[in-house]
Amino acid sequence: MKTKLKSKAIPDGWRRVLLNTLTKKIGSGNTPLGGSQVYQKSGIKFLRSQNIQNGCLSLADVTYISHTIDADMASTRVYTNDILYNITGASIGRAALYSLEEQANVNQHVCIIRLTKDDPKFINYFLSSPLGAKELYSFQAGGNREGLNFQQLGSFKVPLPPPPSRRTKADCGGAGDLGSVFGEACEED
Repeated sequence: MKTKLKSKAIPDGWRRVLLNTLTKKIGSGNTPLGGSQVYQKSGIKFLRSQNIQNGCLSLADVTYISHTIDADMASTRVYTNDILYNITGASIGRAALYSLEEQANVNQHVCIIRLTKDDPKFINYFLSSPLGAKELYSFQAGGNREGLNFQQLGSFKVPLPPPPSRRTKADCGGAGDLGSVFGEACEED
């Protein structure tokens, strides 16, 4: 049975839009030819599903690929403000904002969400929230393998407040509606 968002779940003045209308890229990475045999101790960061945690990026177990392999996988490079989203396995649905300036790349279990203009912190907060999980699990009915394709991810309904308030709400400085809309409290630092 599919879970549906109720209209009353978002405050007055907010609207729901499809994630793919906010993006210029939704796509996953690759595993380089040779798999883990080509990983290095330095070079270009190669992010895998274990690096994507609930709302943040963990570099504790990061591995690296060579500049040559990265060049061969140029279409799966990660850039500052990309949102990384796990699309397979037990870690499906974990999201992280890539805020580093360093070049990186991702494997096939991690999807890159590159926005056209909206605030990536806000969208990452939504994807990491219980409301984002509700969107994910609406596609997980039946079957025995957890997975999400790009079309399904692009069809997530993202609640958006009026544009001027998105940035401050995503920074959690007086988040107000975010915690109640996304189903969790937003704590100030």
